[in-house]
Amino acid sequence: MLGKHQPGAAYEIPAIGWIFAHPPLLAIFRDILGSGNLKFTGNCDVHSNMLNLWHKDLNDTHKDSFREGYFTSPDFRLYRAGIYLQDHVHNRQGLHVRVGSHRTPSLSAGDLRYLPTRAGDVVFFDIRLTHGGALPDPLELLLWRIAQRLRTHTVPSLIKDLYWRAAGKRTKHSIFFTVGSNDTHTSDFCRFEAKNLQQRVGAVKDLPENLLTALSAAGVRGPGVATASDN
Repeated sequence: MLGKHQPGAAYEIPAIGWIFAHPPLLAIFRDILGSGNLKFTGNCDVHSNMLNLWHKDLNDTHKDSFREGYFTSPDFRLYRAGIYLQDHVHNRQGLHVRVGSHRTPSLSAGDLRYLPTRAGDVVFFDIRLTHGGALPDPLELLLWRIAQRLRTHTVPSLIKDLYWRAAGKRTKHSIFFTVGSNDTHTSDFCRFEAKNLQQRVGAVKDLPENLLTALSAAGVRGPGVATASDN
């Protein structure tokens, strides 16, 4: 998407590990999920200056990994936290969502809403929600399509960066990670994520030991920990 994307950031960037066990964030996850029994999935993506199309973080690529009917399941509790590192109050480079779209696989259902955020704000949303970040304008969309056609993003990304500077668009960095209730849905997602990461970044390392220790101290399961509720 003409920017930079680091999948598996919880494994690849140990310096951000404190975020996943940060007590105020875990307190909100517990409040949202209605359970103190949390599981960190290991899923984390770091984005830099990426364009974004409307999408779900739980989509058709996951359908064979989950039990049937996960869009209508009343006990599905898997959430993403999105941390924005710049202000997006006076521009449209923050988070766009479709209200109520976590109940349907459709990408077009739901009223549009923009969430103005400031640096350091954290947005929590159901992982099934349709959303998008810096949605492309016509020129950016053209550059993205050219990159797809050429199967290289180097030159289109350079042109996009020059265009952003000329248009006064600011650098954009963000961090997203996923936490769920320690149940079968979350275990399904962890299995999918491990397989997906292996395909994208090769052999997946264990989470840093200090992160596992911090999660355990906070009463949060790691992605590879099996429990009775997983069965």
